[in-house]
Amino acid sequence: MKKLLFTTLALVLPLLSAVAQEVTPHWTVDENQWNHETILYCDLSDDPATDTFEQENYEVAAFIGGELRGTGVYHSDNGLVYFEVRIKGDLTDDNDKAITMKAYNKTTGLEYTLSLAADVTLSYDGESHGEASTPVHLYIKEITSISLPESITISKGETVDLTGYITVEPEGIALETDLVWDFANSADYISVSSDNKLTGEAVTSADGVYLGLSAGTTLSAYTNVIVTNAATGIAIKEDYKLIKVAKDDTEGLTTMLAEAYELTPEDATETIVWAIEDETIVQDLAPVAVGYKPIKVGKTKMWAQIMDDDNQVRLSAELTVEVYIPVEGVSFDFGDEIDKIHCN
Repeated sequence: MKKLLFTTLALVLPLLSAVAQEVTPHWTVDENQWNHETILYCDLSDDPATDTFEQENYEVAAFIGGELRGTGVYHSDNGLVYFEVRIKGDLTDDNDKAITMKAYNKTTGLEYTLSLAADVTLSYDGESHGEASTPVHLYIKEITSISLPESITISKGETVDLTGYITVEPEGIALETDLVWDFANSADYISVSSDNKLTGEAVTSADGVYLGLSAGTTLSAYTNVIVTNAATGIAIKEDYKLIKVAKDDTEGLTTMLAEAYELTPEDATETIVWAIEDETIVQDLAPVAVGYKPIKVGKTKMWAQIMDDDNQVRLSAELTVEVYIPVEGVSFDFGDEIDKIHCN
């Protein structure tokens, strides 16, 4: 009895192992929805072509109007390597509609839209295209890396589309795979929706908080998100609408400018840029140093400005700086003696 049990197990376990190792296809079509089909025999190559490209590492699928209509069966027979794709449809509703071919890299987990030769078009017609010996050639150009900017700055309550911040190499390839965002340790400050929208939830430090990105199994990037509290208004304090400062008193002028404005709301976090009407009177020391130097006697207007993402002025407030030369001392010489002073 024990021998029979062991024998049975020996036969069943390999079968269970094979079932466990069976890979679920990336795409699955419900073929019962349509009564007709267009058949495509095609092969796949990378662009630019390499000798190490392996077609069996890919799944191929056909789409009409963004709807999945067929998946490819990979064949490698008698020296012929190709995919057989049965594209389901309706001859009345789908006739002459363009067919889009896609590939899925089973190693990287990335999807790609495939291209055809310049003189080849593919549309639904209920016919057969290509043959096992002369397949239609499909080309794939794959992403080698993705990156994000060093930092992303948004306002508290602001929502932005993160896909616009992603750089793909080589350029011009669409990143079609679902994106996974890692912000578990930053959830008090930011959130990311399923459609890749970033929202600032709370104000961060100047260093920001971590946001990671992964696409498929091989591509990743990260950035720091800085959340600010955007100002809705800026005004010059009454005591600073006219600033009088001695010539060459850089420290004094710089300090007064830093204290001259107030933001709405009070806890807004913004970078203030000062614009100068007459730079022969007041000089911006940037980029050599931080500060403003009164270099000539006279008056000039200055504006405290907050810029938008396109470097255009979003908010502005005006004051006047008057530069003077201080009188250091006055002396009078009345001679050696004064006998009398007459007042009439």
